[in-house]
Amino acid sequence: MSSPQRFLLFAITLIALCGARSHSTSQDTDAGRLGACEETCPTSPGRCHWQIAQYLFHGGEATLPPCFDSRQTSVSDLKPTARVLLGIQQLNLALANPSGITRSLLAVHMEKAAAYVNLAHLYFEAHDSQAASAALGSAAREYRSILSDLTNEPSQELIDRLASGLIRAGAPLDAIMALERLPVSDSSRSYLAAEALFSLGDRSGAALYYETWIAGGCQSDIYMVTYNEYGRLWTLLPLKRPSTQTRCEQLPAELRVRLETLREQFRHPDNIPRNSYPSVPFPDHADSTTGLE
Repeated sequence: MSSPQRFLLFAITLIALCGARSHSTSQDTDAGRLGACEETCPTSPGRCHWQIAQYLFHGGEATLPPCFDSRQTSVSDLKPTARVLLGIQQLNLALANPSGITRSLLAVHMEKAAAYVNLAHLYFEAHDSQAASAALGSAAREYRSILSDLTNEPSQELIDRLASGLIRAGAPLDAIMALERLPVSDSSRSYLAAEALFSLGDRSGAALYYETWIAGGCQSDIYMVTYNEYGRLWTLLPLKRPSTQTRCEQLPAELRVRLETLREQFRHPDNIPRNSYPSVPFPDHADSTTGLE
């Protein structure tokens, strides 16, 4: 089956499955509320809420608004899930009154979607699968909303990030639909299509897309392989030294094992490099925000 046919098949499958899917939207909103930034930062409440969210998600914020300074100690005692919930609440407040935000509203929405993915993994760690599923559903809805609201021709980077986010949010079919906007020859599309098909259980299809990606030199300058969007999955590091080692020779061990397993089962990808100098995964959390201005 050709690549266009495969994408058409999954588009049809998506239509069939959408009606059967339902996700709980219940949220644990008892994390409490911070002070009113509208009172202490009347000219830039959105910026204040954004700064608080960044501190809650990442820590280490150099300058925090007055409405938060006196609450740092109590917030630091919150459980990780409560911190993320509180951060999402702050992003909602920032979106409701964005005055003073230096980032684009798109960046705020992307941060919110990524935070829901992080929340889901925290719930999974706590063995609360129902809450985790609800958080993933919220993440997927946020990514879908971003995609549907795009009015101008989106950049390749943005489509990459949306597709990556949808995969991590448990919506690989939506990711495939997003990837339809990229050229067939695009290396990012090959990689992300492989990831999406692998998530869907189409191992043979994933193997062929991985093979195409390897044939292109494993070139993927996408955020899925440079920032992990809170997904807590392996990600690719920049090339190590010496430069004589190729990018494909430096695939993380987990990915290489996956590729070798697929080759044993389906004879593809048949172009895995013989030499291996595996890189190591990034830490669990990305060290920076979305970076979309």
